[in-house]
Amino acid sequence: MSIELLAAGKLLDMALGGIVGNAATETAKLLWRTIKNRLLQNQPVIEAEIVELEQNPTQEKLKPLEPFLQVEMHKDKLFAQEISNLAKEIAKANSGDTITTGEIKAEGNAVAAAKIDAPNSRIGGSDTNINLPKN
Repeated sequence: MSIELLAAGKLLDMALGGIVGNAATETAKLLWRTIKNRLLQNQPVIEAEIVELEQNPTQEKLKPLEPFLQVEMHKDKLFAQEISNLAKEIAKANSGDTITTGEIKAEGNAVAAAKIDAPNSRIGGSDTNINLPKN
């Protein structure tokens, strides 16, 4: 059985929506709580960063959490699958399209990239639309 996981950075980006008040869906809130609880339980050294993120949720404040989430995902594949599934639910609800992912692995200074194929060459949410050029 192949496990399809999202990268830790992408998961944290999606979880940020669970922190940002009115725009947050229940699934995004659940994703953030699941990640937060795991990190606080197993990586208490970053508690201050989590508190700071919740008080002032920005993309910049997500970065220090990423390596810690990667470690937790590597140690516990069931946890990794659980949060990846939550993120896929969020993505599906936001776009109405199916998102398929493969295992993404980036080490050191490597950058992970993905290609998204949308039927109408457009990805959008309730308040943001991004038009992709047609190939």
